Amino acid sequence: QQQQQQQQQQLDESSSSSSPAERKKQWRLTLNYYPPATTGRSDHYGRVGFPWHRDLHANGACSIILGLGSTGQLQFGKELPNFDLTKPPPQDHRVQDSDSVEPVMTIELKQGNILLLTGPARWHYVHRVLPSPDGEERASLVYGVW
Repeated sequence: QQQQQQQQQQLDESSSSSSPAERKKQWRLTLNYYPPATTGRSDHYGRVGFPWHRDLHANGACSIILGLGSTGQLQFGKELPNFDLTKPPPQDHRVQDSDSVEPVMTIELKQGNILLLTGPARWHYVHRVLPSPDGEERASLVYGVW
């Protein structure tokens, strides 16, 4: 029995010391649909875009976003007054006061474009999806991976 325990301990140690490339990846896939702004329709939350937020930790360390349909716009911002890249990112993914966000960059995501979201862009900055500039419907596939 002691020999079995030692073997199990060796297995545990070898699996915990494996490199990230050797570990099995965990994927999460989400389809986001954004109705046309010109029809006055919105999703069940009453929105045409998507409000300021930080992604959930459970969605993975990295997001890969594939743009589908019309051009989309993803806007990044600093949540003030506590924005600080030297501190760990906030655990809460919600933005309490959208007026406290200072937009710093807008990225266009055209049909077929892929955006990789990781690091401070994923955890420290907040982001939102703006309504499509041409008012047409669009969608995105978001792959999250650990």
